[in-house]
Amino acid sequence: MSQPTFIRDMSFPTDEHESFYGFLLISPSYQLAHKKRTVGLSKEDVKVAPKDFKQVLKTYDACGDIYSTTCTEWWENGGRELFTDTAPKLQQLYMVDLSKDKKTLLSDFDAYVSQCQTEISQIPNRQIQLLTNKIRISSLQINEALIYDKARLQWKTGKRVENWRLAATVKLKSRWTKELTPDSKKTIENVAARTYLGILVSKHLRDALVLSENAARGRFPCLDDIETPLEFDYKFIWDVSWKASTRDMSLRIKRKRNGIKVKKTYYERKVKPKLRKLKELDELIEIRARQLERVR
Repeated sequence: MSQPTFIRDMSFPTDEHESFYGFLLISPSYQLAHKKRTVGLSKEDVKVAPKDFKQVLKTYDACGDIYSTTCTEWWENGGRELFTDTAPKLQQLYMVDLSKDKKTLLSDFDAYVSQCQTEISQIPNRQIQLLTNKIRISSLQINEALIYDKARLQWKTGKRVENWRLAATVKLKSRWTKELTPDSKKTIENVAARTYLGILVSKHLRDALVLSENAARGRFPCLDDIETPLEFDYKFIWDVSWKASTRDMSLRIKRKRNGIKVKKTYYERKVKPKLRKLKELDELIEIRARQLERVR
């Protein structure tokens, strides 16, 4: 009898899949779910747990412990099986042996269909559906990056980093960042810039919290407001993100040495080509300037 063949998606995660993992990593309620499933909650934890905590636990039971692994490892070890857009397709190829009589052929086909249905029932339920909306991947990356940057800077300085200072440090795209440096003292001239940048960063951080909490409930990307008493734990975020990035870098280096194809990083795909173009442009300008000098 013909065997049902499943065609599984073995591709790399997309930017959207990686972003889902990144926001899940910083989600306060997902961290609480991890604590619940590993060491248990304290009385204080129970008090601050969101009303829909069961939904968060459902997502955690599906996605698992993402803090002791990397996005690449998580994806390869089951993460890809969670998304509806990477569901395996059943290749309907049935070979018919015409030397058999009609009754036997029908019986064989009935058995084949039953086997297909058994195979399908054993596929894990796809619980995460990437939503189609107007939220752009670039916006997601800005919100996510600001959280990691704030965590890094607060770890580096050992104190709380003001929102305007965060914007000035990472050079957030805004006309106001041109008026400030991370060490700028408050003056009458720059008070407006500090205020507006503070408001802008505050919105980005709030959006990041909402995105992460919706991700913890299996909705992504989603900016539907969520009532939660929980806030970002920047110390925890820095700790897990640093460990994950270090481990991921080691994994990438090891795989490259072994001739295994790895997905290019965001820097390699987006930033590096732009820097190369800028360098080429500068070289062309320099060559043109020399040519003009010779003419004179």
